[in-house]
Amino acid sequence: MHLFESLFARLFGASLLAISLAHVLAWVWYCSMTEPGLEPEPLLRFLALLGFQVLGLVITAAWAARVLARPISRLGSASERLADDLNGPPMNEHGLLESRKGARALNRLQRRIGQQLAQQERVVWAVSHDLRTPLSRLRLRLELLEDPALREGFRRDLDQANAQVEKALASLREQRFGL
Repeated sequence: MHLFESLFARLFGASLLAISLAHVLAWVWYCSMTEPGLEPEPLLRFLALLGFQVLGLVITAAWAARVLARPISRLGSASERLADDLNGPPMNEHGLLESRKGARALNRLQRRIGQQLAQQERVVWAVSHDLRTPLSRLRLRLELLEDPALREGFRRDLDQANAQVEKALASLREQRFGL
């Protein structure tokens, strides 16, 4: 693992940079303001040093927040893309350690959901096709019934079962082929 690969390491590095920058700015100001024999008043010196430190911290913190928010923003965009299009391209696994872990998890999730949907589709295809044969056999046996009222009731039930099988197959065809 590299030195600044994690979010914590980058935040710690940015904090150290901010503190160092603030101290350097304060030291430069102090050196430029102090001529031999002309010492600035203690309160002015304290306020100036504090001001430079706060300025350095604010500038570095703003920069660090912007840089560190980028990977989180990318993860959010990838999550939205995944929610909109399951078959979209997988997310790039680069950046901060935490960002790479999140991207890897989203990519695994995308693959697993895709596999689950494919398995579900295969089951519906198989069940629909397997039901066609017994339904056809029942339709042939229906013709052997002598009671017309009973035959008509069974015919309606078989027509309804056939319609449901056809509806399931049509839905799968539409999802797969866009027909």
